[in-house]
Amino acid sequence: MTAGTINSDTQTPTAMGPAVDGAQAPYNFPTQKLKRQMTQPGKTPLVLVACGSFSPITYLHLRMFEMAGDFVRFNTDFEVCAGYLSPVSDAYKKVGLAPGSHRVNMCGRAVEQSPWLMVDPFETVNCDENGEPQYVPTAKVLRHFDHEINTVLGGIEAPDGQMKKARIALLAGADLVMSMGGFDTGSRVSNVKLTCTRGAWALGSKGSGHDPRVVRRFHHRALGD
Repeated sequence: MTAGTINSDTQTPTAMGPAVDGAQAPYNFPTQKLKRQMTQPGKTPLVLVACGSFSPITYLHLRMFEMAGDFVRFNTDFEVCAGYLSPVSDAYKKVGLAPGSHRVNMCGRAVEQSPWLMVDPFETVNCDENGEPQYVPTAKVLRHFDHEINTVLGGIEAPDGQMKKARIALLAGADLVMSMGGFDTGSRVSNVKLTCTRGAWALGSKGSGHDPRVVRRFHHRALGD
């Protein structure tokens, strides 16, 4: 696929973008549920992205989006414009990992009734020069979303007609944050923030055993609060 190809389903231009260096299977960036026009003046458009194996996807994965969406709606100056599941590449080599096409299909069935959640197969179709699945770091995944939404599409239209750049935020459970080392120098999440300056939301639960101070620190550091 070349830059400027028209997505036959959404009729929006899509491009491979700067996220990866390798080849790529035929791909269209999903925009069918992306809110292209905001409804709340004075707010910043927000797109939530959850990366993971989703092998299989569970109810809790979907609840994570709904909980984050509710929190954003009532407690922040952001307006949620979309949520994306980004299944990891087959190159991740996790034991028991189902083929990427199967995981994309499972995720698609799980969100088909949602008015705002979509599945982006970008990671699963990314290949190296030999056509083999290629692992895509989280930072590059977020750059991909930033490119597709803010460069290719030009951002999100505000109520006053002006185009606003969407904030692309990583949505992660507290267990993932802890596994990444919180915000220690050189941690994966810290690198995502430093290289992409995008943002992140971390969700924890009572009784989970996660240090709430680490989760709060993750939240504030990532969003620049």
